Amino acid sequence: MDFVILIKLIKKHNNIIGEKYLTNEGYEIEIIEYVNNRNCTVTFNEAINVKVEKLQYGNIKKGNVKNPFHKSVFGTGYYGINTFNKKDTNKVYSIWNAMMGRCYSNKYKNRQPTYKDITVCDEWHNFSKYIDWYLKNHKENYHVDKDILFKENKVYSPETCCFVPKEINQLFANSRENVLPIGVHFQKTSEKYIAKISKGCGVREHLGSFDTPEEAFQAYKVAKEKHIKEVA
Repeated sequence: MDFVILIKLIKKHNNIIGEKYLTNEGYEIEIIEYVNNRNCTVTFNEAINVKVEKLQYGNIKKGNVKNPFHKSVFGTGYYGINTFNKKDTNKVYSIWNAMMGRCYSNKYKNRQPTYKDITVCDEWHNFSKYIDWYLKNHKENYHVDKDILFKENKVYSPETCCFVPKEINQLFANSRENVLPIGVHFQKTSEKYIAKISKGCGVREHLGSFDTPEEAFQAYKVAKEKHIKEVA
């Protein structure tokens, strides 16, 4: 390489290192390493103390740099430093995102009031922490469940969640959007509240007629818990 060209490249590199830009998320970043236009390293300010590598110089100048700790998921969750392969990441991210939505989306909570007080532990606000736990504990065709280990549990966390077969997990699900409790409907002809439980394969068991929705739901709850234990 021509000596003059080499000197110019060194000067260019030295001039670029130390350049500061504002990201589209509002964070100040500084270039601390420049290999070429397709391989730059930046660091966020001292309050965040995060380094991001292998960025394109053009994207840096445009502010197209993501802070891995920016709370972009329902104002609470963030991506973190993820080192897992793309296939696992895409699969688990959709599961994590849905969990965060159930707990922190006002739209979802208005539609499903049973999730009003449900939260995710601070550790799992970080997707990279969640995927690490998920891949270490996951079994094929098993789902994450927060209700089996601790009755009336309201927190998704490593201590309160476990993997269970899909069939058991679905026993806890309530897909109905109804002002009445799950398993209960009002019969106009008798003016009674009817409790029924579904046992799969189209089988529904009639549990009785009651004067109040609370009584009907209590009957449903007892039968549901019994059925869950039988399936488990």
